[in-house]
Amino acid sequence: CLVVAMAYHYGGRIDRAQGWYAKARQHASAEGDAATISALMHNMAALRSDQARMAAVFADDAKQSDVALQALTAAESSSHFDDRMGGTALAVLRPILRAQTLVTQSRYAEALVLFEAHFGDALATGLGRLECSLRADVAWCRAKLAQPAHAREQAKAAVAALRPECDLDDVALTHGRLAQVHELLGEPEAAERHGRLAQEHWQRHVAEKARIVAVLDATFGTSASPGLDENQNSTMLSLRR
Repeated sequence: CLVVAMAYHYGGRIDRAQGWYAKARQHASAEGDAATISALMHNMAALRSDQARMAAVFADDAKQSDVALQALTAAESSSHFDDRMGGTALAVLRPILRAQTLVTQSRYAEALVLFEAHFGDALATGLGRLECSLRADVAWCRAKLAQPAHAREQAKAAVAALRPECDLDDVALTHGRLAQVHELLGEPEAAERHGRLAQEHWQRHVAEKARIVAVLDATFGTSASPGLDENQNSTMLSLRR
């Protein structure tokens, strides 16, 4: 249920995801599985953060503030839950998630403190495929704080961190942020190049989301009360892979 919820959420259909999230939480609560509830809250917060970052790069300003506030609230809720439960294995990821949401709130100095303190630990924990977009966020913070040399250094590191295993949305975010960085630094050619690459990967990402939602709807229907049969379980496992 959690996998399907996250797939719908990633596909931009939080309305479809809500029932699956509720079902996952119901099972986890019945079994006293605090770790799964923690993972559910963290994953929801991470997806909201990604959507807020997307809005900051690709959407209009009218949408940005509301999405950014929702992301920050979700991240703080996840952190509070873990604190009440005595911490989880996700603890090392929480500061990076908060840093990402602070960037969308234009709280660049606060975000930079968290990035600098926890970046290495986060990469060692398994966030290597996100390194490109995280470094692009750091470059944006540096540029907004009038630190052009550091901004250029992080922009180069973000490009170097682009790898084949990076997801389309992270590649789009990386180029989109770098376009903003270079525009702010007065480097129009680099800004135009990254802007073009950002739009190319963004369009591919939008198409990918549409395909995911179509497969989910065809397999599970559009009911607000989800359930799984044997064939649907097989599809869920394929999605998870």
